[in-house]
Amino acid sequence: MFVLSLIIISIISIFILINNSKPSNDGELIINQILDSVSIKKDQWGIPHIEAKNQHDALFAYGYTVAKDRLFQMDLQRRLARGELSEILGEDLLEIDKMFRSYLIAHKAKQYISDTSKINPDALKYIDAYIQGVNYFIKKGPKTIEHRLIGADVRPFDRLDVASMTIYMSFSLMDGIRRDMLFSMLKEKISKSDLLLIFPDYADNNFLTIMEEEIDSIPKRTYPSLDKMNDSAYKKLISYFDLTEKVTGFVPPFHGSNSWVLSPFRSKSGNAILANDPHIGLSKPDVWYEAHISYPGYNNYGYYIPTIPFPLIGHDDFKAWGMTMFENDEVDLYSETFNPKNENQVLFDGKWVNTQVIKQQIKVKDKKDKNLTIRVTSHGPIISDYIDGYNGSPLAFSWVFYNLENPFFDMLYEITIADNISDFQSSVSKIASPGLNFSYADKKGNIAWWATGRLPIRDSSVNAKSILDGSNPNHNIKSYVSFVNNPQMINPKSGVIITANNLPTANKIEGIPRLDGYFRSTDRAQRIYSLLDKQETWSTEELKKVQNDDFLISSIKS
Repeated sequence: MFVLSLIIISIISIFILINNSKPSNDGELIINQILDSVSIKKDQWGIPHIEAKNQHDALFAYGYTVAKDRLFQMDLQRRLARGELSEILGEDLLEIDKMFRSYLIAHKAKQYISDTSKINPDALKYIDAYIQGVNYFIKKGPKTIEHRLIGADVRPFDRLDVASMTIYMSFSLMDGIRRDMLFSMLKEKISKSDLLLIFPDYADNNFLTIMEEEIDSIPKRTYPSLDKMNDSAYKKLISYFDLTEKVTGFVPPFHGSNSWVLSPFRSKSGNAILANDPHIGLSKPDVWYEAHISYPGYNNYGYYIPTIPFPLIGHDDFKAWGMTMFENDEVDLYSETFNPKNENQVLFDGKWVNTQVIKQQIKVKDKKDKNLTIRVTSHGPIISDYIDGYNGSPLAFSWVFYNLENPFFDMLYEITIADNISDFQSSVSKIASPGLNFSYADKKGNIAWWATGRLPIRDSSVNAKSILDGSNPNHNIKSYVSFVNNPQMINPKSGVIITANNLPTANKIEGIPRLDGYFRSTDRAQRIYSLLDKQETWSTEELKKVQNDDFLISSIKS
């Protein structure tokens, strides 16, 4: 009888806990922070449709709604980006916090938002309205069941959270760190011929590019030397991959994506059609948050990362846009040589140069704060200090995102409100990093694609897929390609633009003989081309079959 009573009490307690943690989706709220009435309706899929009379109220309502649906996920996202997970989840997450603090994500985000003179004030108003809505729910809404279970409070959100998460999402798109480490580890262990089998040149197995479509041959990129660096400690880098795998439990990675755009003459409706298929790991809750937001002059259905208030993919009354990963190489790792007589100096361009030292404290649940020292060279922060067991040359992290001015708030805001192709192109041209393929279609029948991000120009003999020598001036980036010379197409004669993370062009781009990034095999692009070639015009219903196509290409053109 006692056991039965205990079970009943437990069930009732769990029911009360869950019930007290559930926000209501029905009713009316009186909020003095909004200017006029707002309607929020959820459809049968749980997707909110927000109708307001001004931008502030629309974004306030969106912030309130996304927090109501995804607050614990949002809290984990910002804490991951800022290196603050161990504050609520304990010491087991300390290594992840050290990793992301070493990447200086929150540090760079703080620098960016501290100079508001360089940020579009309208973008900041947009962000602030969203933050107000999020914080109103935190203050007035029920505490999430997850926060109750771990005994954690939720502090208000701020601009730094949004900026940090935006930088983290950009970082998560980069293959450079993982590939460069793996290449350098294997280079020490296997022959040059075997290494080239594992890491073939794009031209060895592929025959499609975005701009030229199918071509007879693609120029190879060869490098004069694959000399070993005689640093056996690179084998210890394997712990980095273990830690990275642990991170994917919080925010699933982008694995690659497809998109295609059809001109009106390839469409049965006579309108341009855009399709986008982002390949992101499955999770619950989902990575994307769908929402429809409208107010006078704005009517957008978009796909959001919950902690970022701008739709990354979407369509409005005039245009539609999608994104895939460019896969350009914009991350480098440099093996640094520190002065044995002065631990705060590093050899750069033939001289001993002072480094920057950043000291931080990490809060750890039920433990004392942990101190962290981050060394920063001319190339970037040393990221090997946190890698368990690594005792080789210190590795500095160099990223185009940090190297150049990168007004990411302006860009995200401006692509959202752009109402013509010229404004959209102007917006995406501002991106220094991450490298992205933007696909575009509008009601006037325009279709377009831009490979965005600033492309580093290096000495043609330097293989940037391996760890570079920080003391060798020849290994430094020489300059960057101007956006006007980036691969791009507007209204091509073929009426079709397809991107599938493959090589954009086989042609030379300024000082780059041929792009050599982390471009994916052309099997997906080849399959999309073959399907679209089966008929001249398509309906959106017919294109759903292309979107869901599942086919293995087992042979490769020789």
